[in-house]
Amino acid sequence: MKNIFDFATKELSQDAFLMWLFENHECENESVRQCAYGLLNEFSGLNMRVGDIENLRTYSQYPCKPISGKKKRGKMDVLIRFVYQGEVYLTVIEDKTFSSQHDNQLLRYNGTLYAEDTMKRFGVTAEHIHKVFYKTDIEDILDKKACQKAGWKAYFLEDIYTLLHRFIPDGHDTGSDILNDYIAYISSQRTKTIQLPDTPMKEWQRISLRTFFYQKVMGELTDPRINGKNLLDVKYYHYLEFQLQYYIPHTIHRISIGFVMRKQSEGVGIHLYMSDFPKTENPLDNRGEARCEQKVEQAVIKTFVENSDWFTKSSSKGRETYFTFGKLNRKRQKAFLYENGPEQLAAAIRELLVFFMDVCEKISL
Repeated sequence: MKNIFDFATKELSQDAFLMWLFENHECENESVRQCAYGLLNEFSGLNMRVGDIENLRTYSQYPCKPISGKKKRGKMDVLIRFVYQGEVYLTVIEDKTFSSQHDNQLLRYNGTLYAEDTMKRFGVTAEHIHKVFYKTDIEDILDKKACQKAGWKAYFLEDIYTLLHRFIPDGHDTGSDILNDYIAYISSQRTKTIQLPDTPMKEWQRISLRTFFYQKVMGELTDPRINGKNLLDVKYYHYLEFQLQYYIPHTIHRISIGFVMRKQSEGVGIHLYMSDFPKTENPLDNRGEARCEQKVEQAVIKTFVENSDWFTKSSSKGRETYFTFGKLNRKRQKAFLYENGPEQLAAAIRELLVFFMDVCEKISL
């Protein structure tokens, strides 16, 4: 039978599972009870036994207060209020599947959680509020730093896999189709971060494409110029997309190569970020800034397009933040097709990245 979580991949579906699990902490199914208590103990740092919890209730999509002067609000995914030994506890879960925390989410949520009216509503004190960032994806450095800054416990895919198998032995039938499916889904997602599927690349999901990128491209690229500050992550569920940023030597100008693999490679282009152009002393005088932009643009076009067989000139403005100066020419596009297979495609991407860094170092302003 098909696994329901292969179809219910959204965060709201995972919210529903977590709420279902905790609301069934006293059900007749021993495995469900063990898993519910085990996770709550882990998240809260308590040592509760089955039967110790009283008056448990879950809440979903709890609204946050906007920060003063800003419209951004947001909603907290899952809240679990329960009583243990006469004390009220509140466990808050920010649930993620593939996305990351953004717009200072966790800090904004802190503002709501520790507000006097929130604590009064739930009857909880600040020391009994436990905050959990729960992400069923590989560990993300930026997410981890955001959690540390905001005081949230962070759990990523490997952590969640380990926790579930601590409470439920591998291969054990829990007697619950829902719990069986969730554990199998987490195990399957973890496998996809370790090994590549043997199906055609066009059929791969986002998580497998990213595994391909880290294993086959970055894992076999030994150039010391590649590091975490230069490389942005692979984005979108069905596409292979990455962005390599590089600074033109001895300048503040940031240039990047953007790469999007759909059915063809028309998304490969060179971008220059306008936000990195130096500003003139007089904010009302844009002529100096415009001249600077034109000078950098001419240097990039000359170096990347006119002196190589990789790109054709294609100048356009996008989202008020960058110019696109070149796109991969038709001859080179043939190397960037899914049907070439992972080995050939990875080799082509590695060659492209090395070329990009080499040329960036030759740009003369």
